[in-house]
Amino acid sequence: MTATVLLRKNACYGVIKASLKNWEIKNVVQSDNVNVLAAPFFPTQKEPATSYMQALLGADNPEELIIKDGCLRAGGFLLVWPYGFSLSADNGTFQVIDSTGQIVARVGDKIKVGGGTDETPDGRVARGYSAQLPSGRCSGPYWIVGEVIQVIKS
Repeated sequence: MTATVLLRKNACYGVIKASLKNWEIKNVVQSDNVNVLAAPFFPTQKEPATSYMQALLGADNPEELIIKDGCLRAGGFLLVWPYGFSLSADNGTFQVIDSTGQIVARVGDKIKVGGGTDETPDGRVARGYSAQLPSGRCSGPYWIVGEVIQVIKS
């Protein structure tokens, strides 16, 4: 499927065409000089959590929230964010937004994240939490994000 998106930057308009597969943007083609930020893969949990794993990623040494090969990671883990979370861009920086619309972290922040890991070779635990997994775009290991998301240093 191909989608055409109209973008506005200052007083200029641009058109991009993107091939869509499973709601992931692929093969972005730009028709003029409009800057386009390619969004990193952002898997979310498919339903609100009723219980949480209690490990803490970055407990002793906070981990930097980074984009590596188009994947949003911390401590080497692909993070599977809680239900209702989203990703937005502001002035060229991606930020994680919680279900109430509050910014909880930005790419480059040092964070501690509650939850737990899926260390199964095929990612079957993570698949149970997110309909977006497995993904050919980003592989594990996976961290299922729980209640605690703490920014230590921006």
